[in-house]
Amino acid sequence: MTWTKVGKIAPPPIELVDQAGPPGCPDCHGSGWKPVTVDGVERLARCGCWGERRQTHALAAAGVPARYSHARLGDYQPRSEKQTLALAAAKRFLKAFPATRGLWLAGAPGAGKTHLAAATLRSAIAGKAAAGVFIGAGELLHTIRRTYQGAGEATELSIYRRVSEADVLVLDDIGSDKPSEWAQGTIGAIVNGRYNANRPTIFTTTLVDVEADDSRSIRFNLGVRTRSRICEMCTWIEL
Repeated sequence: MTWTKVGKIAPPPIELVDQAGPPGCPDCHGSGWKPVTVDGVERLARCGCWGERRQTHALAAAGVPARYSHARLGDYQPRSEKQTLALAAAKRFLKAFPATRGLWLAGAPGAGKTHLAAATLRSAIAGKAAAGVFIGAGELLHTIRRTYQGAGEATELSIYRRVSEADVLVLDDIGSDKPSEWAQGTIGAIVNGRYNANRPTIFTTTLVDVEADDSRSIRFNLGVRTRSRICEMCTWIEL
């Protein structure tokens, strides 16, 4: 089995299974395997240090920004009833995982959306062995645009696959870019792909659910069809 590194767009795979453990491990002495006795028969089993290393790699590779790299749900201090309800929703998401319903976290800047999303992703990786990706919506669109110019090592397909196939995707600050037909189509394709694959997504946004002629609205920025998909695939939380 091959564990693939997640987070950055189109990174090289990491062959964790075949790598040795830390040289100082008293149980496996760096081999990654330790002897165990099962029904009187001595066998080899994966050392606990290997699992810890896998988790460390997965957390580091998820792409969570340094500002939120140590975010924990236990550190999230609600300052309002809405934030208390949002925290409860995040805990329900983790309890139900790998259930397919994600989270739509909406609110003004500074409401704690990104902290909560990052903490939830980290908990899914550490506690549920999920493969996770955290990326800003603007960064995602910029990275895809660069592929059209032949810039960078990633291809458009590899980017789509990375964000579409993650067990949990955090798409941060969706709707922050200037709306365009191309941006709507690109985000819509990713949302639709995850919807069809029943993979949960956590969105953070400052958009509001009002009429389409309002420049702050979800419909105006993402389109009616994408809004409909998000309604079906997420629990909506306002912070």
